[in-house]
Amino acid sequence: MTHDITPHWRERYLAYVDVMGFKQFVREHVTKGSEQQAIAGLHGIVDQVRSHVEAFQDVAAEHLSMRVFSDLICLSLDAEVPRAARVMQTLVGYVLLNLVVPEPSLGTIWKMYAGEPTPERAHALRLFARGAIVRQMHYSEGDVVFSPALIDGYEAEQQLAIFPRVIILPSALPRQSHPADEGSLFWDNMMWRDFDGHFFVNYLNVMLDRQVGALEWVLAEHRETILRNLSMHSDSLRLTAKYRWLASYHNAFCQFAATQRGLVDAPMIEDGVLPGHRTMGTAAKEQSQ
Repeated sequence: MTHDITPHWRERYLAYVDVMGFKQFVREHVTKGSEQQAIAGLHGIVDQVRSHVEAFQDVAAEHLSMRVFSDLICLSLDAEVPRAARVMQTLVGYVLLNLVVPEPSLGTIWKMYAGEPTPERAHALRLFARGAIVRQMHYSEGDVVFSPALIDGYEAEQQLAIFPRVIILPSALPRQSHPADEGSLFWDNMMWRDFDGHFFVNYLNVMLDRQVGALEWVLAEHRETILRNLSMHSDSLRLTAKYRWLASYHNAFCQFAATQRGLVDAPMIEDGVLPGHRTMGTAAKEQSQ
């Protein structure tokens, strides 16, 4: 039987996202008998991402492929989709955010103000990830995957990402501006440039335009998860360095949100911000050019 690869062999944006600590996560949930909650959380991430696809004009559900296989989350998007680079950055942002804590609903916000427990907090996966977004040829049909994009994403995750971040390779940077993006605080800050020159997905930015109460709640939960991991891994220099990077990124975003959204008591983490993170968000538009 001969297969015509033409409809499926094409250039795509691909995000290779490796979930940190997934082996321990699986074993702990199986031991506790809470595997249903863990699996539901992973399905929730997929559902959230697909719901956000609908918000993008000219992007149809069939343009996006998303697979969760053990500790690997892989998204691919047709490169011919309008604003594909920006769309991919944003979708990856939702993946990364929801790995830590689900996006709060309106009902959750009211519970926050009332000091009541929230369902999102109870079902938070509290996981971080690292990876890369690339633009390369990709074939996937049925049970067969043949993908230079997947190989490039894997190699970038292994060799370049280093910290809990999803970097954006030069090939996957936006190639032209779109009128809808001009002068947008959200789009100007969807990716930030790190101290080593790599652009990465600023995933906390997906909450920037939300109600201030929801933004503050997410930042508080994000802070708590980082501190928990710093305490758990205090005897490992390798893991401590990764969570210190996260703490610095968290603080840089809190400072940015305090300026742009007027947060009075942004939930900062002690030890401040790494020198290379202090200017994040102050000139994001110039950084991306």
